[in-house]
Amino acid sequence: MVVHASSLELDHVTRRKPLQGVPVVRLEDTPGAILRDSRAFPATEIFLSTNTGEQKNIILQGKRIGKCKHPTKESGDDKKGSRR
Repeated sequence: MVVHASSLELDHVTRRKPLQGVPVVRLEDTPGAILRDSRAFPATEIFLSTNTGEQKNIILQGKRIGKCKHPTKESGDDKKGSRR
């Protein structure tokens, strides 16, 4: 989980054995964050989670996250994050 970050750039993010119900990446208050060349394995439930309305401020480039159940999810309730 990343909270209150500026100029954040993440490259090649993946998780081969994702935890059910836990996003691979959770970003909160990280406007302008860039997530590049990341990959979601088919067993991934949620790849990127943000607070409601924040996803529009995040740039996804070269992503291969479409094979998971929820490539992206916005929710004010989802406070579970990746702490790896």
